[in-house]
Amino acid sequence: TGIDGAVRFLQRVYRFVYRWREVLRNSSQDEPREFSPDAKKLRRKTHQTIKRVTNNFESGQFNTPVAALMELS
Repeated sequence: TGIDGAVRFLQRVYRFVYRWREVLRNSSQDEPREFSPDAKKLRRKTHQTIKRVTNNFESGQFNTPVAALMELS
């Protein structure tokens, strides 16, 4: 019962990614893009979160990736 909030949050993340899957799949990685300063900050934070989640999973910590995703959102 102590993980209900985390489960609901992860379900929300899954629904968000699922909803945008086609847009993400169809976006071209080859075309150069100019990002606004806010978009650059978000992109940097996203990559930091990916690294943090990956490192935590590899070290067997499973609650901190959820916290990192909550922080990003």
